[in-house]
Amino acid sequence: ELSEIKSLTDKFQLYGHLFEQDALNSFVQLAGVDDITGHQDNSRGALELKGPDTNPGQRNLKGTLVTKVLNLLHKLLDHLAASRKNLEEHEIQAAYDYANFKAQSELENVTLRADHERKSAYLAKLEIDLEVARENEDR
Repeated sequence: ELSEIKSLTDKFQLYGHLFEQDALNSFVQLAGVDDITGHQDNSRGALELKGPDTNPGQRNLKGTLVTKVLNLLHKLLDHLAASRKNLEEHEIQAAYDYANFKAQSELENVTLRADHERKSAYLAKLEIDLEVARENEDR
């Protein structure tokens, strides 16, 4: 049965009650009491929450520690899955953007080379025209 359970949270959920029972047994042993069920609370009234908590209605006071930890782990796993999906989508978009950038850069380089060749040819023509003009001026 244990070999079929692969998730750590499922294993923790399956055996979590043993942790609580073990902690209770350790407490009873340290306290040196045989029966802890005979406790009677005093009649001073219920405790009131004092402190910076402005909205105690939002606090989650239900459930055991194991349930809270499992819920937190499930939320973290959901957040990790969403973050991974988001990262994959952005990675794919980044690769597409880079490929587009490379194609545009190569196209721009072809255009710039053609413009450079055209201007170099025009410069060579102007240098020849300048020599011809100087020869005509010297005559």
